Amino acid sequence: MPLLKVQLNHPGKEKIFRIGEGYHIERNLIIREWNDELKHYRKFIKCGGQYLTDLNSKPLSSPLYFWGEWEGHSIFTPLESEKPNGIHEPFHSFGNIGRMNTDPYVYGTDFKYATCSQTGKLKDLSPDSLVFFGTTTDKGFELDTVFVVKSHETAESVFKTSAAAYSDTYKGQTLARLGETYLGPNYSTYKKIYRSLTWWDNQSYFSFVPCRMNYLKQPSKVVLPIPPFSRQKVGHPYSHLDRYDHNSLWESVVDEILNQGFFLGILLTEPTF
Repeated sequence: MPLLKVQLNHPGKEKIFRIGEGYHIERNLIIREWNDELKHYRKFIKCGGQYLTDLNSKPLSSPLYFWGEWEGHSIFTPLESEKPNGIHEPFHSFGNIGRMNTDPYVYGTDFKYATCSQTGKLKDLSPDSLVFFGTTTDKGFELDTVFVVKSHETAESVFKTSAAAYSDTYKGQTLARLGETYLGPNYSTYKKIYRSLTWWDNQSYFSFVPCRMNYLKQPSKVVLPIPPFSRQKVGHPYSHLDRYDHNSLWESVVDEILNQGFFLGILLTEPTF
């Protein structure tokens, strides 16, 4: 299994805010409905969690603001800015479920990566492999998640254990949205749930999301330079970063994030019902 350093592009657009088109009002709250389209969206998310101000600090607790994926329901607060167009506070629901899954899933005790672009070499990532999730734009590579692989579980194992190692929220938000890939007798023969290396596992090499405490501060996204990152098509993973040492590459990305005024979100509270 190769140790890879991968730039993995995924769609970076927000859902346009229009009541009646994926949004509705309920008890004086605007609800962004579970995404039932055939494409993913990013959200600017508010979520409780823990973060680091630098690599020598101890974790601090706070509501965190970050870009990520949550295809389930969220409470939406519109903003006057063009990007982000609003703040999402995720919650889990067993009703009015849409078709789209959340992946990577950055909530709970560790991050999980279950399906997105898992072809080719991404089917067999070794521990310590490094996956940068984000979106290439004219500005550069807009980073939202740094995922360091700790371990994996095969789809066969997930099915045979009835996904016992995972929360009901994760099962509902991600695994149940993937058909039989993990939860059915016709499970995938190659898909894996990769689980992340956390700060509590290794304080000098770990998974995180760039975040801030102040949602008004602009820009709201970290932009990494091209090169070493590449202008590639959405959805196509590239291992062109393999010529770099994984620790040095990780450290250089951390330095860039901190220099741009962001912090390192290392624990994000899993949304509840």
